[in-house]
Amino acid sequence: FFIFMGKTAEVEILKAGDVEILFYPNSHRYKVGDEWVTSVSAISGIVDKSAMLMVWATRLANEALLKLKLKDRTDEACTMACAAYKEKSGDALSTGTLVHEFCEYYIKSQINNEAWDVDEYLAKITDQAALNGINAFVDWINFHTIEWLGSERCVYSSEYKYVGTFDALARIDGVLFLIDFKTSKRINDEYALQTAGYVQALSEETKVDPKTIGRKIIRFDKETGEFSTFDFQDFENDFNGFRCALGLHNSMKKIRAELKS
Repeated sequence: FFIFMGKTAEVEILKAGDVEILFYPNSHRYKVGDEWVTSVSAISGIVDKSAMLMVWATRLANEALLKLKLKDRTDEACTMACAAYKEKSGDALSTGTLVHEFCEYYIKSQINNEAWDVDEYLAKITDQAALNGINAFVDWINFHTIEWLGSERCVYSSEYKYVGTFDALARIDGVLFLIDFKTSKRINDEYALQTAGYVQALSEETKVDPKTIGRKIIRFDKETGEFSTFDFQDFENDFNGFRCALGLHNSMKKIRAELKS
């Protein structure tokens, strides 16, 4: 739930086991007690993706310009073409949000044994890419025996001082998995660090050996409606990488603060 403080500060109270976490949506910051803590996504996000994104943005600009006749390739048109990635990125975010929302609603209805009118929900979605992703999710469900144990679960690492929320926890064909849903074009290497961070925090809370918790990425293709999965196997290696990313994140934070002083 939300608590409103003043005119602009908005705070959501989250729970990770017995730990109370304050989340500030406007700044996307987290606080535990009097201490600001960083998020798993911010830590794993320090992995450089600029080369791939530059190629993607350049391709979109090129495609936008090639659609125009030579006489229409004005300075204004070139400027708009260079900003094409912003619109595409916004569309992808909206599509991904719809797919994740469907997964969350479905999983919670299963956990709580509640009736949910799926057809009525889907009738409101006009984004075909989102529908493709949702159909891929349904296909994946039908392919396995699944016991859902959690959805959008918040976790906190008291040892390393970070917080995160992962998509789902389930026993899939009898094996315990932490699950992260993706609608990206590919399964990226940073997901290994991200899921390792989640598993470490979850293991601290549940007192379960992190190596006994599987880490599964389920990617839904928005164009084809198909799905692909990948299980990360080497927790020790991946969490070591996450710790390195956390150290770099904290060091850069201090350096930037020093530069501003």
